[in-house]
Amino acid sequence: MFSIQSLDPSLAGWYERFAFPGQRDSLPEKCLDQRVVVLAASRLLEPAGLVIASVKPEIQTGVIDSLFVGEGFRNNGLGSGLLLAAGEHLREKGCRRVSISFPVGRRENSALCRILQKCGWDEPVKSHEIGRFKFNESFLWVNRVGFRGNDRAIPWDGPEPKILEEIKIGEDKWYPRRFSPFQGGRPYPYTSFWLCCDGEIVGWLITARVAEDTLCYGIFYIREELQRTGRAIPLLAQAIRNQLGLGILYGCCSVNYHPDRSNPNLRRFYEKRLKPNAILLVEFYQAKKQF
Repeated sequence: MFSIQSLDPSLAGWYERFAFPGQRDSLPEKCLDQRVVVLAASRLLEPAGLVIASVKPEIQTGVIDSLFVGEGFRNNGLGSGLLLAAGEHLREKGCRRVSISFPVGRRENSALCRILQKCGWDEPVKSHEIGRFKFNESFLWVNRVGFRGNDRAIPWDGPEPKILEEIKIGEDKWYPRRFSPFQGGRPYPYTSFWLCCDGEIVGWLITARVAEDTLCYGIFYIREELQRTGRAIPLLAQAIRNQLGLGILYGCCSVNYHPDRSNPNLRRFYEKRLKPNAILLVEFYQAKKQF
């Protein structure tokens, strides 16, 4: 009934409506990228659905970036067919597992959960939560939090190149690659800091100014053996004090809830100090499947 095959770049315009807006312009390039799987479904040459997946060879994992079935073609097993076909292509590219993340609360995600169950995926678990907050008088506690002993915050542009090279060497040794301070664009320098303890850099807080009135708190990492010592909170308080001084009213952040990756201390702090002041909260769930 349906035909599922790799999308020809010349037909990308026919299927772009089945992709997220941010993916549409790059869809032809994705079709040619060996690290991406793009499968299109059609019925009698009529576009019916699309699945896009990325290959993460360093961790032998495939990630389903989007899965969409046209409204007139639903409840016919096409979603399951696209997901299973994507899994086969990912396995051929060396992936040993596949994952997908999605926000809760959307009507279409209940259908996605049924498809995942039908295709033998693990039960989805809460992976992270994105919150947006308004910084007001309830954040005055930051003025009572200070560094202890020889701890101090170093401005983002402070370390010499030699020190930065030493930190780069530590990737996958004393900090995971996903927390690397050298990924992405340039941090917002007025609220991004390195944490120095006894003359050694042991962590960092990276922020980005995503709008005139909004600061995004991105990567926040402290050496694992120091995570239970209370050294992280003064660094966060320093960034918030600077934000308030700059008159930036809003902040947003993502907090990890996944059982294998969550920092319980940081999560408890978020739930006590930040979450009660949220003006927007979006929960994301993740499901996985082993090949």
